[in-house]
Amino acid sequence: MKNFVRNVALLGGVLVVASVAFEYVRMAPSYRFIVEPWSIRGYDLTQGKVVAAIGVGTIVISLLAASSGGSTRFNMMAGFGIWLAAVFIAQFPDPPPIDLKLATFAALVIVAILSYILARSIVNSLAERIPKAMRRYATLGLLVVLFVIGFFAIAKPNFVVPNSAEVDLSVVVAIFLGLVVISAATAQPRELAIARISMATALMGWIVVATVGTSARTHLIESQLEAIGVSGTYRDTQITSGVMLAFFGMLLVFLGSTGLWARKRDRLQVIARAHRQQEAARESAAEIAAANRLLEAGLPPAGG
Repeated sequence: MKNFVRNVALLGGVLVVASVAFEYVRMAPSYRFIVEPWSIRGYDLTQGKVVAAIGVGTIVISLLAASSGGSTRFNMMAGFGIWLAAVFIAQFPDPPPIDLKLATFAALVIVAILSYILARSIVNSLAERIPKAMRRYATLGLLVVLFVIGFFAIAKPNFVVPNSAEVDLSVVVAIFLGLVVISAATAQPRELAIARISMATALMGWIVVATVGTSARTHLIESQLEAIGVSGTYRDTQITSGVMLAFFGMLLVFLGSTGLWARKRDRLQVIARAHRQQEAARESAAEIAAANRLLEAGLPPAGG
């Protein structure tokens, strides 16, 4: 039971990888399978390969989160490695560029969220140099500055209707996961950085798996049209056991990652409490030694 939560996370990752051997999408049986192909397994889909890559990534991150290494250098190196691997994985499916065209309100919300994450990360990284009473005001000031820069320099000329921008998937992954890694690595205590990244990536992977079914159904219809010139309708397609298995696996990964974070946090709290007790014991020993010296010198102890 010692490594139960780690094993739960690893089992989830294994299930996600194994899901590519199962059906991801098929025509509803009532359609009588007039069109071909009527069923597609995960390994035949780009989506399935991406899900398998996510599963392998969660296994590696879970092992890192469960490791005893807790130094700042270890967390920084592991976080950078996770970010680099995710950017690389986002490139190999060679997806079409994402056409970003957002309403002004949506652009405002996204820029505000990203600005807040970045402002908090900067303040957390400089926490030792900023007085505690000033950290809230420093965060607010940075938030305003980053929001103004982000909206007028990036969002407004590119993402706000009627303008639009085409962005590679790897760039989107680099930005969002980069912010996740930075915020996780700069938050205190920094020994929990990998555990935080593990939870965040598990949640992001869960969302990806939950939305894979839609694109897989579209891919099946396109494959039918390409193969025989006729296809079924979208409403006659359904996701099957592969996607369900991957979804359940990612749920286990998220629960296991949360357990790893909680276990590491509790361990750090126990260590911090022991250090406080040792410090109190040393102070008491020093006071007793000082009182004994006064007694030996024939002087009353302080406060006596």
